[in-house]
Amino acid sequence: IAIVPDDPKIADSFKIRLNTFNNTYYAAKTFNLTSNLFGNNKQLIVLKTFASAKEVMNYYENVIKDPDIFKEEVKKELIEIYPILGNNLPFLYKKKNVESYKLFFLDNYKNLTENKIK
Repeated sequence: IAIVPDDPKIADSFKIRLNTFNNTYYAAKTFNLTSNLFGNNKQLIVLKTFASAKEVMNYYENVIKDPDIFKEEVKKELIEIYPILGNNLPFLYKKKNVESYKLFFLDNYKNLTENKIK
């Protein structure tokens, strides 16, 4: 998921760049990208589906390092990106507690990122 400002210049540019990234580096994979309003002045962008935690973490690391996604108005500090299990997504959407999920993500995915998934 990505949580982005509900500003067309940022959200639309991010989605276009993400699609370009996917077509360039993940052309063999088919993704479903959706977006919905998420609280005040935010959009929740959901990209699915990944086969495993390993696959999504590799993708996550590649996305956050890509300079073509994060440039101009699409600033990395404005966008929060997190892998999330499908059954956790409704809870995040309902509670809209991103800080709580961020802590959960750091606790549960830390080993995966520290071990440099291969």
